[in-house]
This record gives sequence, structure tokens and C-alpha cells, in this order.
Amino acid sequence: MYNTMRNPKPLCKYRRKKCVWSSLNDNSDNTDRRIRCARCLKLDIECIPQSDSSDEQLEDALNSSELMAQDGDPELRRMLDDMNQLQVEMQQYESEKKDMEKQMFSLVTNTTAKSPSLSLSSSPSLSTVSSFSSTLSPFSFPTILATTTGNKNSKTTQEPTEWKLSIIDGSIRLNTPIRTIDELMMFTQASLRYLSPFTGLFKQEPVRFEATCISPSLGLATVLQRSVICRSRKKQQFDMIRYNSNNTTQLFDYRNIMNYLLPLYFKYVVPVTGLVHAPTFWKHYQSLDDPFECPIALATSIDALVSLRNVIDYTPIQRRTIADFFYSKCKDLLFDLYENPDSKLDVIMVTCLLQTYLTDVLLNAVEARRLLSVALLLCLEMEIKIDEMTDVQRILLKRHHMSMEVQQRSFDMLFEDKIDFAVPDRLLGLEYLDDEPEKTKMYVRIYNHIFRFIGSPYISEIMGQVNGIFYGEHCEIYLEDLLRYEPIVLEWWNSLPSDLQLCENPFDPEAYKLVGKKLSPNLLFPFTAVHLMTAVLTSSVLKPQYTPSPDNAISIDVMRAVREKLMSLAHNSSKVLIHSLKVNWAQYHCDTPSFSLCVIIHVLYCLEKLGHCTDTPFPFHLLSMIKENFNERRIELLPVGHEVPSSASLLVSLMENPNQNLIDLYGQYPLPGYAMLSDVLCTSFSLLDQHLRPTF
Repeated sequence: MYNTMRNPKPLCKYRRKKCVWSSLNDNSDNTDRRIRCARCLKLDIECIPQSDSSDEQLEDALNSSELMAQDGDPELRRMLDDMNQLQVEMQQYESEKKDMEKQMFSLVTNTTAKSPSLSLSSSPSLSTVSSFSSTLSPFSFPTILATTTGNKNSKTTQEPTEWKLSIIDGSIRLNTPIRTIDELMMFTQASLRYLSPFTGLFKQEPVRFEATCISPSLGLATVLQRSVICRSRKKQQFDMIRYNSNNTTQLFDYRNIMNYLLPLYFKYVVPVTGLVHAPTFWKHYQSLDDPFECPIALATSIDALVSLRNVIDYTPIQRRTIADFFYSKCKDLLFDLYENPDSKLDVIMVTCLLQTYLTDVLLNAVEARRLLSVALLLCLEMEIKIDEMTDVQRILLKRHHMSMEVQQRSFDMLFEDKIDFAVPDRLLGLEYLDDEPEKTKMYVRIYNHIFRFIGSPYISEIMGQVNGIFYGEHCEIYLEDLLRYEPIVLEWWNSLPSDLQLCENPFDPEAYKLVGKKLSPNLLFPFTAVHLMTAVLTSSVLKPQYTPSPDNAISIDVMRAVREKLMSLAHNSSKVLIHSLKVNWAQYHCDTPSFSLCVIIHVLYCLEKLGHCTDTPFPFHLLSMIKENFNERRIELLPVGHEVPSSASLLVSLMENPNQNLIDLYGQYPLPGYAMLSDVLCTSFSLLDQHLRPTF
């Protein structure tokens, strides 16, 4: 009775108070001597010992009006209830986990049969799985037979396919050679259907893909830019007097220049990017007494000088001089905005609009990344109160956040060799405003679908694996992952709205004929995005180093067939991209100036890799086409006076000696980024020209 009495009382448990056992109740005849809780005595409540039968008394006590909740008791009770519920769920999870482990263990180690067998069917109509057994001993290994029958609905009778599996050191190994791609796909489907619980037990070997050398168009360009970045921390001033042979300085009316640039920017660039809301901007701009006190107007003018390559009538030296003047004022105003908590969106917009100027023109990725990091933190702060924003603020915040996330991924590749195309779910599904032009609404829809494609976990993972090929390093990829590419792309393609689909199958060998005419952006860009990704991926894995072994039953014939398939996709995608440029170059060069350069660089990379496959003919006609297009429109891509001669090429020097300290050649040009781009393109074409030279 004493031990029972010393348990906490129901009332004290409910009130979350400690029982106090210092009070004794003595009657005169000493017949009712017992211990009572001091709290119960103070409240004049009967002290009831806790026992298994005290639940009803506790419930009555809880319902009593004399017992009132004190000091946050309801919150504590809810927390305890949640904890109890979590404990129950965890116990259920552990129980289910143990049951599954027992079932899997008994399935593998059952020794009741002498001839173990497991039926695997690749047909949806056959779903019988017989139990199999094995005898495990140090001297003999169990053998498992897996049988797959053909589709019953097929018009022709198909012989059953048997796969021999064995268990070695706790891993399941496929012993039956797979000789065709169809057999590989059939086995993959059957194993996914019936052996998925044993995925972790399969002993698999990835295929090693070699890279002959570092890619001039992608790999060397990145290495070259890194070497330039090392000097970006030092403030560099362009020597205008030395560059200008006339030694004359020109005075500019910057107010009129801004008034000239902004309408062109809103005509050509804003409908495509949607980074500025035109009605809101013009209303604010017209109310300004001094536009040089508006950082957004300055940043927009800077981006106009960079983006409108063939629209504005300024020489490279004029563009650089004007941009530097605008940037010096914009940067001072930007730092002032950091101290104003109500100007977070302005900081984000200004930072986003300055990225192209800092990275692509000045090659100052260090400063661009520093500003970007601050702006991304402000985006996270603003998203907390996104429900309190206006529609214009909310939509602009999401667009700029997405744009800066993409830029951040490029910095990750540049500084850390990390590829991650994944897009946060909260940024997917960009919106548009009712008063925006139809062109902007169309591009928003296009961006949403393309981001969903390149941001998928599979694309991000597979491209991260082949990243080493760009820099002359090998990579290892499971063959099943490569074979998943085409079905995954087709699944995404079939999910597109009909007005974004150029054809039924983007991998059709005759698809290049569809881009031989002018196409609207909604048809051209999703189609081009597929082939940009396909060209890079498939051309990167054309040199497998594979030897059949007991650990990998895939035959050399299957590897040869897979390689031929990948090479066919690389040829087809290159052809599609080149034909898309031939007709649609001029149509989208003003709207999307990066489109042409992006396509050219990817095609050059693909042709480089195809040229290293000496066992197959080189596509001379594709190289001739892309070179002809580039020479005809070189002046539209590269500013006048920014072509680096081959004798001074830093790219060639880097190829000859990767560890040397390069001189700051590009900084001698008004637009250093375009000088480096010229070096990369011209050197890449020069290296590919060897395929056009006759051999004797």
C-alpha cells in the first residue's frame, strides 16, 4: 500500500505537478493513519491511490469543474498526445519492417525444394511467382532459374526465356548472357515487376566510359575561365586610351542614351525574359526627376547594352564606356539599398539584371557570385511573406529567384565542378499577369515545361555523371540508366500540350526536316531543348571500356548495339540543331541572342566526340554546314575587333601546357567575355578542320 500510495496521483498527473508526501493524517485513536498528498490536502480533494482501476476516477476528476487547466496544460497535453501517436506509429513501422525482413529471409533461405525456381514474367497477364529455395553452403552455391514467357496476346508464339541467377556472398548475380537490347529490356521489366524487393541484393557493375581528351568547346573553356577568375578579385580598369588608336575621348549624354536604350529593351528583351513589369516600370520612370537615382533603370540600361547586340548602334568601346558609367552609379545605389528593409525586391531585381554584364562581358564571376549570394538570401526572406505581396511583386520575385537559381547552378559548375539541374518545387510553375503581352505568356509556358524537363532528378543525375568527360576524365554509368533516357524524354514530350509539340516523336530520324522552316518559339524551343541535352549526353558516352565477366552477364553484342544506338542519336540531334540554326537564326537572334551561341557550342562538342570515334565515318556534311553558317554570321555573333588571332590564342596555349600562368589577354579588349568566346569558337573550328583536310 505504501508503494502504491507513493505513485503520482491522478490529479497531480493531470495538473503536471509533483506530489508532496509530507502530510500525515492522524486521528485520535490512531486507527486511520495514512499518507496524503499535500496538494490534495490543500485542495480538499480525496487522495486516491493510483491503480489500474483508477481510470474512471481520473475521467470523473477531469470532468469536474473544480479542476481547471493551469500553466499551459492543454498545450502540454496535445504535445504528449502527439508524442504518443508517433510512438505507436513507430512501433507499427518497426513491426512491419521485421515482418518484411522475415519474409525476405525465408524466401531466400528456404531449403524445402531441391530445384529452386522463380518465375519472372514480362507480360502483365502473367503474375504468378513461385517460391524458390536454395541450399547455402561453403562449397556449393544455389542456382535460381527465372522464366519469362511472351505476351499471350501476341499473334506469334514466343519461346520462354530463362535467366539463370545465383546467390554469391549475399548478392544475386545474373549468369545467363543477354545478347540483344530486347532481351535486356525484357529482363529489366521482369525484374522490376517481381524482384524489386531484392534490388539492393543485385550485384551490378557500371560501364566505364573513356574520354580521349579535354573538350575545347566545353571543358577547356571552363578551365580557361577559371584561370581568368583568379585575377577577378583585383580591380581592373580598361585602358580606353591605349585601345582607342585615335586617342580621343568622347563625351556622352547619358540621359539621352538611357532614353534610347530602354524602349528597345522593352521591345526585344522584356517580352522574352519577363524580368521587368513594363506598366509598373514606366509609371515609376516617368515620375523620376533624376533617373540616375533609380538602380533598376541603371541595371536595365546595362543589360540592354549587353543583350541588344545587333539592335543598338554603338561600337564595342562605346558600349563598354557607357556600361562602366552606369555600373559605377548602380553599384553605389545597390549598397545603399542593402540598408533599407523595404527595398529587398529592388536589390533582387538589380542583382539579377547585372549578372550577364558581370559574367559574360567582364568575366568577373567572383563579384557576380558575391552579389548573387546576398540576393538569394533575400529571396528566401521574402518568400516567408509572399502572401502579403501584390501579384506583380509575387510574380517578379519568383521569376528573378528562378533566374538566379539557374545562375547559381552555373557558378557551381564553374567553381566546384558540381552539376545539379534540380529546380526547387516552390519555383516550378511560373505565372504571368493579365496585362503582360501574349509573347511573354507564351514564353512563361515554355520555360515551365523546359525547367520541368532539365530539372528532373534523372537528368540532373545522369548529366552529373558525364560531367567528367568534359574535362578528359572517365565516368562510370550503369547501362540501365542510359537506356532509360529515351523513354523518360518521350514521357515528358508526350505530357506537353499539343501546341508545344512539333511532332509525335522527337527522335524520328527525319525530324531535322521539320526545322527546315521558320517555326514559332512554342514549337522550336521545346524541340531544341530535347536535342541539346541528347547531343551532349549521347556523344559523351561513345567510348565504353567493357569486358564481359561473371559479375556482368551482358554480352559484347549488347554493348555494341547500345553504342550504335547512342551514336545514331548523337548524329540525329546534331543534324536537328544545325538545321534549326540555318533557317531560324535571324528570326530569334534579336529576341534570344544566346540561342545561336548555345546551339553552336553544343554542336561543336558533339562533333568533337564523334570525331574521336575512328571506327565510324565522320559527319563531314554536318561540320561543313555549321562552319558555313558561322562564317556567314560571324559579325552578328562577335563584336568587331574581338577576334583573337590563333598565334595569341590562350586556348591553344592551355592545351599545350595546362599548368602555365596565362597572361591577361582578354582584359585588353573592351568586352573581355566576347574575346574569350571568339577564342573558344575559332579554336574549336580550327581543331575540327583536320577532318576536312584530305589524307594521303
